Formats: sequence, structure tokens, C-alpha cells
Amino acid sequence: MTGTATTISVPELPAEGGCIFLKLLSPGNRTRLEVRLDGGVLDRCVVSHPWADPVWYGFPCPPRRDTADGSHVLELVHYDGGPLQAGDDASEHAADAPGLCASEMLVLPWRPFAAEARVTAPAVAPPSGAQERKALAMRFQSLGENCELGMVQRRCGAEPEDPFRFASIHLPRLVEGLECAFADLDEGGLEFIRAKGREWHGHHSKYGLAYHTFVQAEALPGGFEEKERRRLAYLGRQLNEQLTSAGKIFVIQRGGMSLAQVLPVWRLLRMYSEDNRLLWVLPAESPAQVGRVELLDARFALGFIDRLAPTDHVPSLSFDVWLQICATAAEALR
Repeated sequence: MTGTATTISVPELPAEGGCIFLKLLSPGNRTRLEVRLDGGVLDRCVVSHPWADPVWYGFPCPPRRDTADGSHVLELVHYDGGPLQAGDDASEHAADAPGLCASEMLVLPWRPFAAEARVTAPAVAPPSGAQERKALAMRFQSLGENCELGMVQRRCGAEPEDPFRFASIHLPRLVEGLECAFADLDEGGLEFIRAKGREWHGHHSKYGLAYHTFVQAEALPGGFEEKERRRLAYLGRQLNEQLTSAGKIFVIQRGGMSLAQVLPVWRLLRMYSEDNRLLWVLPAESPAQVGRVELLDARFALGFIDRLAPTDHVPSLSFDVWLQICATAAEALR
């Protein structure tokens, strides 16, 4: 299915509405996409990834409407450029766009709350005591944009063990790993590069995982690679236990991340356990939003921060707002 306006037949939709998941491959790094169902616009987003592999996107759809044969028509209209605005017509620009390929589709009987039905969670004051802050921080687990949440936890005196706490991983690789619970995290190429700050950084070739080792010696000690493989295998098992037990609130934060990109992550968390919880953190669009937490589902929340820390200076993170978001989300997702 390629072309500037891709039409897909959807045999059946859930009666109460659901989510349509598409695995998309874009030939460009930024392809503007408008998704239509039976002529109505479902979503506008940017298919933005510099990777050669297809990436999952998710689009909430409304309750099923009766049609002559029970089927529905999904149309993808796409073209290069910046984000689509409310008044744009994708059809006017589609003719000059390169092809977009949709290789797989899933339709599931679940969708987040509609925007008008979202509930703002009551604000909860962050704890001031050291033990209470530590206990709060231990309730969360990072899904690996960078080490920002890990630094927040360290400032709270919490040192949880998880593979992404001081690591970064590209979104497609995160989704790929969640599909198999990162069972092979100890496999694949592993190399160590000494950064300008003299610390050795680890790089996992299969998942593109880049992480801190906190080793600053002139040379790595003997047997270090094998020790790291054992440690990664252990952290992979820890992650699998957390996914199946739903004991932690998972956190994902990436600047500019859209709902279409985060929904596939949420789908996979629910695959392990419907009790899993997800906190998605985005920069606020206005001062009034800062620190607010909105419920997109009973176990899926969106938190607004004043700013995400720059990748090259994570210690400058907005600690007080992180605490506010975590305290409110922990209570709302209890």
C-alpha cells in the first residue's frame, strides 16, 4: 500500500469505538499525515523518524457506524513539510509527496478518552520529607528517552534498577523490545566508547541503546564486557517482571511526541497486563498547564512540565515540577 493517498479497507470496527494501529514506513524524515475514516478526519500528525524500519502509530476511532457491507474506508493523505494546521487540506499537497507505506494494521476495542472527556486529576502536594520523596520516586520506571527521570529519582534518594534509567533508546527500538520483553538484551553487539567527559558509555547495537556506565578509568577493567552482558540480562528480567506484575508506573517523555506515537507503547503495556499504568510527560503549551495531570484513561495519564531538560545538560531538569507531576499521577493512577 503505497502512494500519496493510501486507501485501506477496514473490515470491522468495535461497536463502542477503538484504536486503529498502523505500521508505517516513510521515505522522508518528516511526512505530514492526515488520517480519515469514512471521510471524517481522525487525526493529523507527523510521521517523523530517520530510521529505515517501519514504526507503529495509533489512531483512536469513534463508535462504529452502520455501512452497507459493514466495512469502513481508512484513507491516509500524506505529504512533506511541517505539522498540519487546523485549516489545512492535505489533499491539496499530496500530489507532490513521496510514497508512504502501511505494512500492517491492528484494530483493538480500546481507545483513550476523547479530548472533551478528559479529566484533570486533583493536584497533590509533593512530599517534603526525604523518605516520602524516595518512596514516591520508587513508584516510577523510565522508558528511556534519556536519564532525566533517573536524575529526578537520584535527587529523591531512590536508586531503582531498570535498563532505561540512565539510558536512551529510539522509539521504534523501544516498541520492538517491548514486543519481546527485551528478552535478548544481553545479546547483540555491545561496544564502549569514551566520551569527552572521560566516562565510558555503552552502546547496544540491536536496540540502539546508549547508556552511562559511570566508569571513568583510563581503560576498562578486564572482563567488563561480560559483566555488562550479565547485568543487562538481569535488568531485562527485572523489566519483564515489572511489565507482568504492573507494579510500577511507566514514564515516557519525548519532546514533540504525539498521541499517535505513544499509543503503540500503551498497547504493548496493556498486552502484559491491563493493570499497567503509563505517565506521558510533555512540555506545557501555557503556564496554566504546568504541573497539571490529565487522565486519558483510568491507567493512562498525561503530565505537563514547564520544560524537558536539554539532552546535553540533563542535570538542569525542572525538579520541582517533576515532583508535582509524579505526586499527582501517583495518586490519580493508584
